[in-house]
Amino acid sequence: MPTDVEIRDATEDDLEAVVAVKVQGWAETYGPLIDPDVLGPLLDPEQHLSRLRRLIHQPATLLLVAVEPPEPRRIAGFALTDLAHKPEPLLESLHVAASVRSQGIGGLLMRATAARLAARGYTSLQLDVVEANRAARRFYERLGGVLTRVEPHAWGTGTVPSAIYRWPDIAALTEI
Repeated sequence: MPTDVEIRDATEDDLEAVVAVKVQGWAETYGPLIDPDVLGPLLDPEQHLSRLRRLIHQPATLLLVAVEPPEPRRIAGFALTDLAHKPEPLLESLHVAASVRSQGIGGLLMRATAARLAARGYTSLQLDVVEANRAARRFYERLGGVLTRVEPHAWGTGTVPSAIYRWPDIAALTEI
């Protein structure tokens, strides 16, 4: 795992870089998996930026960024969690920049997210991932995520099959 990557709370100044990581990740990862008519409108950076600007100030939002050196420090990835989701927090988005994938940054973000959730009294976590995204599914399974079901989720004007993963006890995630 990288030792020089800092995981911290996102600030307003980070949001444009977070959106860039997300939009690039969606285009590269989901481009081959999702109908272009469904995915295309969801690649608008301004929509993502507007939404994040609202979310970052809400107490039920946990947005962590992975920042890597050297100067100027750049956002290598992020994790966005909805604490108000019921019955348990929902890791809504986890993305790592393509140039630094497979270097342990995703694991660092997962561990930091779990630690923050545990500190707030949460004991479990769930997420959904596009069912056809095999690489992400293997990653979550390596981290102990349990596949609970596959169901359609709305993506803009379409629906996409999503695999729902849970960590019934996030304590295991804090130790990865």
